[in-house]
Amino acid sequence: MFRSVNSLSSHARGLTQLCHDDVWLASYPRSGNTRLRMLLGQAHLLAAGSCQRCVPKNVEQLMPVWGFSDLSKFDQRPRFVKTHRVYIPAMRRPDRRVLLIRDPHQAIASAARMHRSQAGDQAMTVAAYVAHWRLGIDGWIRTLRSWLRVADVVIQYEDLMRDAAGTVIRMCRELGVDFKDDLIVEAAALTSLERARESEQRDGIRDQRRFDGNFQAVGPGDDTLSQTVLSEADRDHIETQLQRYNIDWRSF
Repeated sequence: MFRSVNSLSSHARGLTQLCHDDVWLASYPRSGNTRLRMLLGQAHLLAAGSCQRCVPKNVEQLMPVWGFSDLSKFDQRPRFVKTHRVYIPAMRRPDRRVLLIRDPHQAIASAARMHRSQAGDQAMTVAAYVAHWRLGIDGWIRTLRSWLRVADVVIQYEDLMRDAAGTVIRMCRELGVDFKDDLIVEAAALTSLERARESEQRDGIRDQRRFDGNFQAVGPGDDTLSQTVLSEADRDHIETQLQRYNIDWRSF
């Protein structure tokens, strides 16, 4: 109860700190938001002439998360603000909005794996997670439908993994963000999946103690996870819900 009240309070306070020239980075969890923020955070550092690196352990110190970060402490422009929340009219500021979409089978499998790493003995089964009204496929659908109506740019996870620099260059052009192309290319190389994985193995991640010893924040970045985490019944349930709402996630 107290945690819910504190969360509502921090999110409400965060709304008052948002500016029109900020940019929402919205997604269901485990859909590439951190990969994108690491690249953008590195671009900000390079533009400022800094030798610092944006890595899994410090990304949230460099790139704000709505409801968790004190936005007044982030002075880069534009500020790219992460959220996994469903869009509501109170979030109409900032004026620019990016939606990241990942194959729901892969995103939910990855999110369920993270949940089980955090919750330990209190964790839901994977089947219960998939069917959960907020965390599972219904939450994925609500996130997609709410943000798709207002998004200025839609990024497919697969495109970001395949060509991070090209995807972000196109995103910045559509948003009117003034990052030079060669700076984004350099930032993409410095925050590649391989380098991020090496950094996590060497230095860990923020709040490492929240997870068991088997969790890896930097996943494989491919389409293998759902085959090992989800059962056939889980995959069928996801497909049923997608068909119910007539959603072809590849078409966006």
